[in-house]
Amino acid sequence: MKRIALALVTALLVSSFAAAAPRKNTSSISLPITYDFTTVDYPHASITYLLGINDFDDVVGYYGSVGHGFTLFLPSDFKTENYPGATSTGVFGINNNQNLESAGTWIDKAGKYHGFLRNANNWWDVDYPGTTNNYIYGLNDNDVAAGFYYDGDGNAHAYIYSQPGNQYIPIIIPGNDYAWAAGVNDYNTVVGTYAGSSGFSGFEIYGLSFTALNYPGAYDTWATGINNYGAVSGYYFDEGGYHGFVYYGGVWEEVDDPNSVGETFVWGINDFFDLVGWGQPTSSTVFGFVAYPSGD
Repeated sequence: MKRIALALVTALLVSSFAAAAPRKNTSSISLPITYDFTTVDYPHASITYLLGINDFDDVVGYYGSVGHGFTLFLPSDFKTENYPGATSTGVFGINNNQNLESAGTWIDKAGKYHGFLRNANNWWDVDYPGTTNNYIYGLNDNDVAAGFYYDGDGNAHAYIYSQPGNQYIPIIIPGNDYAWAAGVNDYNTVVGTYAGSSGFSGFEIYGLSFTALNYPGAYDTWATGINNYGAVSGYYFDEGGYHGFVYYGGVWEEVDDPNSVGETFVWGINDFFDLVGWGQPTSSTVFGFVAYPSGD
């Protein structure tokens, strides 16, 4: 009962941050969408991850086996984005604010992981109070971030962080001690993944509503991003490997990069349903991709 009560409190707090603007008209959008893929490699790097995309098609990610963060102004203008003094930086989220606010994770010299937010002039650490290993994956236009931390027993705990007010709010999955939040839209609908009794499941939380997200027939499902239409991006695992997906309006669509079928991982989605992610055709090669709806 305690966990269920906490889940309801958490949902109420999440909904209290919601933007006042009405939801967008989605009547003209439906799945399936045919996607055209563009491969993106950081210059001279064999490993490139694309993780977030905003509505201006600014993209964030990192490259190399030891992460080096970047912002990419498509098609090919890379700007490095490395936390000062970090041994590694991964940039996972970017919003639509004019000073290009972004979010991610950095590693210190002691090997501890910390979340961060960044704008054109400043970096802010985002570490859930009393914890040492934090990851920030998603960021909305209201400077609310989605992430998680690991406790001393190796369990992941999801939360959102609101920079206005410096508030940390746990996301409680009823009956579950292992979950992470990965995406949050401007209405503070939160998506992520939790470990269930039969594998990993995605989730969506909005207000008092909790929805488990499981791609039909998949062994495991990971939800990684959400746009302001409520379309969810992610990937799943089945007998054919890993496949990206978009879930919208009760419809699932598989998204496979043709250069990496069975090893496609979709992470970010914007309000134009543009996607970013990565493919891994070999154990030592990872390429980023941007996928646009055909005709855009």
